[in-house]
Amino acid sequence: MHFCVLRRLLILSAMIMELADEGALWRLYDYDRQSQCHLRYMLYHPRRQEELEIRKKHDIEHNVYGHTDFGTFTLLMRQPVATLQVRPHGQEEWKWVKPLKGSITVNVAETLSLLTGRYLESSIQRVVLHAEHQRDLPGYGVIYFSGPDDNTLSKPVK
Repeated sequence: MHFCVLRRLLILSAMIMELADEGALWRLYDYDRQSQCHLRYMLYHPRRQEELEIRKKHDIEHNVYGHTDFGTFTLLMRQPVATLQVRPHGQEEWKWVKPLKGSITVNVAETLSLLTGRYLESSIQRVVLHAEHQRDLPGYGVIYFSGPDDNTLSKPVK
């Protein structure tokens, strides 16, 4: 994940920003040094009917409130259950992120936004209850959170 996907995303980001050095962002990621890169496995159990009724009564549809991630990129391996929504900047409406078979969902996180001088903006996202027809299914998540070496200063790369 680190060398095959993250490396390419960081070099692509540098190219999009038209940096003179396309490896400038990637060099902040020495795999052998301490960083906040980690892989997380998550399981969302199906909600009990009583809990669903309480949530409906109080108009609670999210499992995780709207937030941005720390680090640079968050890579979500896809699952067949739709639970992720994003809110485009300047908009109030949440939009579903459609799970596509064999895909990885890529979120720009706060540190990358800082390192790019806000050229790339972090994604506002939330995890919501499964769609009505999927409420009896468990939700799984395999998520790779990436971040530069812990000694990296949070200033725009030039």
